[in-house]
Amino acid sequence: NKLLKETSWSFAAKGVAFVLFIALNIFLARALGPEDFGRWSFFLSIITVFFLLSYFGINNSSQKYVAQYNKTNNLKSVIASSFRLRIVVSSLFSLLLLIIHEPLAALLGRPDLALLFLYAVPFVFLAGIIEYLKCIFEGLHRLKYNFIVNLLEYGLKLILVVIALCISGTLLSVVDAFTLALLIASLIGLYLLYTKFCRN
Repeated sequence: NKLLKETSWSFAAKGVAFVLFIALNIFLARALGPEDFGRWSFFLSIITVFFLLSYFGINNSSQKYVAQYNKTNNLKSVIASSFRLRIVVSSLFSLLLLIIHEPLAALLGRPDLALLFLYAVPFVFLAGIIEYLKCIFEGLHRLKYNFIVNLLEYGLKLILVVIALCISGTLLSVVDAFTLALLIASLIGLYLLYTKFCRN
């Protein structure tokens, strides 16, 4: 029963992320038009590289250790240590982007993206946190919470992007919408992690 339940939550988490991701990109393509959607896609591909570098192996390592120490007295300290490490590394990569956002845009031959890279600094930080939470919940075999985080992340991205583009219609507003969605999803995910596994 537990295996069936966890498998169901895993499919649900991946399914809701896939459906909302596709819906978000269809909306963005229609709302932005070919030129701005092309700029957005190029910008997001570069930021994704930053995401992957900033993960630094911490998320997967944290997943392994929380699985190993799950339901032991050491679990709280493992979560606390891994979270502190996640904060430090995410902060360093965010600071790096803050420092190099203009040279990076110039190096890519796209100085028009410098401001977008600057706005993406908190986006990079929060992306590390949200992926950390997903890995932790997977390691703890609580895929229900993974589903909640995915639903919040992608659902809020879609809702907030629609609102942002209706108000301003700029790529900066899309970055802000993504960042706010990650912030809300991260805060709720951290609340679930703390109340379910760290408080008692």
